[in-house]
Amino acid sequence: MTKSQNRFATTVILIIISGFLYGVETFIPRPVPFIRLGLGNVLVLFALINLGSKEGFQVGIGKSIVGSLLTGSFLSPSLILSLSGTISSIIIMWTLYTTGFFGIIGLSMAGAVINGVVQAIVVSCFFAGTYAFAYVGRIMAMSGLITGCITGFITYGLLKFIERRSGGTEHK
Repeated sequence: MTKSQNRFATTVILIIISGFLYGVETFIPRPVPFIRLGLGNVLVLFALINLGSKEGFQVGIGKSIVGSLLTGSFLSPSLILSLSGTISSIIIMWTLYTTGFFGIIGLSMAGAVINGVVQAIVVSCFFAGTYAFAYVGRIMAMSGLITGCITGFITYGLLKFIERRSGGTEHK
């Protein structure tokens, strides 16, 4: 298998697993209805760091599409929210990653906060009105700090595991 084929196969596998995690997580009871841990985002950040921005976007968008197909929410407002939050979080994570000033956990937290805030903005603009943002935006930002920290730790652990297995370079 060529390096290009291996990269493609890895990206497809990450899309499938992250979409599956997204779908499974939908069925886990949550204390607050619109807040999720975002386990599929672990693989999005993993792809951004290990494969690059193109593959990170592919995994993120693929996660949202595969997850929505698994949960029966394809072409619904839920997919619009997922895509808007995912794309914005990938942009911010990649931008911060290229500066070299942020570690894995910081990137994950920034991505989770932006994801939640952008979703709150989309809900406010298209579905609920501007007052919804004032309430939901704060909750999403605060929960993003917590969930981003958790998924950041998981991503960090995954990167360290892969590094030990392959003898790769160290990540922050």
